[in-house]
Amino acid sequence: MPSAISDIRNELGTMDKAQPKNSALVFLVLGVIGQGGLIAGFSHADEGADVSLGEAFSLGIQSFWKLLGIRFTVWIIGLIIGFVLLVGVIVLGETQQPPQKVSWIQITNSSILQAFARCCT
Repeated sequence: MPSAISDIRNELGTMDKAQPKNSALVFLVLGVIGQGGLIAGFSHADEGADVSLGEAFSLGIQSFWKLLGIRFTVWIIGLIIGFVLLVGVIVLGETQQPPQKVSWIQITNSSILQAFARCCT
């Protein structure tokens, strides 16, 4: 077995013992690089060039910081929107009056009267 494959297997075997934030960081970095490689690979393929996996990966590394900045910006905007919605729900929940109970007879009678008023006027 080549040493690179055994190194990967050893690293993956010890990853479950690693702290979760280290694993999350590794997956974040690989995800951003993979996204950049996918975008750049499709761009080169549209131009008619053959793209290998290694070339796409290196192109993904080149665009790492731009894509990480975009992803970070989207996360921050999502957190801000979520926080604003949460505060809005809390504020509206405290200031809103409880609904009044309305019986079915009241709804029916008022609907009949409204229909009669429209019809006769």
